[in-house]
Amino acid sequence: MHGRRTEVDEPFVTPEGFHIMWPADCTSGSSDVPQKEIRNCRCTLLSRVKGFEGDTVTSSPDMGDMTFEEWQNAKTTRNQEFTFNQNDGIIRGNVSDQNTGRMVSYNPSYDYTIAVEKYSDEVSRALSMEAAWLAEQGTKDKVEWLSLVDTQTGEVLYREKGEDLQTGANFWDYILSHSEKKIAFLHNHVFDGAISAPDMEIMLTSDSVDCVVAIRNDAVICVAPRNDRPTPNKMLFMLYGDKTEAELVALAIRDYTRGYYEHDGRR
Repeated sequence: MHGRRTEVDEPFVTPEGFHIMWPADCTSGSSDVPQKEIRNCRCTLLSRVKGFEGDTVTSSPDMGDMTFEEWQNAKTTRNQEFTFNQNDGIIRGNVSDQNTGRMVSYNPSYDYTIAVEKYSDEVSRALSMEAAWLAEQGTKDKVEWLSLVDTQTGEVLYREKGEDLQTGANFWDYILSHSEKKIAFLHNHVFDGAISAPDMEIMLTSDSVDCVVAIRNDAVICVAPRNDRPTPNKMLFMLYGDKTEAELVALAIRDYTRGYYEHDGRR
């Protein structure tokens, strides 16, 4: 979709042929668009006046003549340098080796336990077993798998294999057709990352998703159970403005979770 242009009153056409009026368009007129086409969208819409288009588009004067790769590397560095302040109301994690780009692997001797205070012991055991399964399967396939688990019964409701080191998006169809359920969203990480902005947006754009869990294949597990605040149904940049991904995640954790913890099962 990068660089595509259209008239102000005409839709954009996605690679799969669906019509949307703007990034993440979920208006009633676009109800036929699959959720995978709009959820976790990170596109930006710019307005241009005919006759003054110019040849290049930059999102900030600070970018100068940066290539995309240079911008991406700079943003990654900013994310790595950002740390939580113990006085800002955001819970600090206890894992130091994150977001270095290192691939991690399942180890059956590691501890994949997940314990969420508001869930029963039975549900916590089910979450822990599913975490180990995701890490093992993700290591074998070298992709991100996801699972949806019923937080009332512990039943595994849905599994989906991702592509190109990203989770799939067809799970939204399941969530939307089972809105009466409360669901924990679990997925594995092939690399040494933590909970990301798209992870948090899954919880902040659905009333059904009650908890988000990111499981590194090497048993470093990040858990974010939601609090009782109403679902904002907005992307993080719409809630908090122009910030790094790490800052957006930290603010969402502060405002919309009961607490955030990282479990290092390698120890």
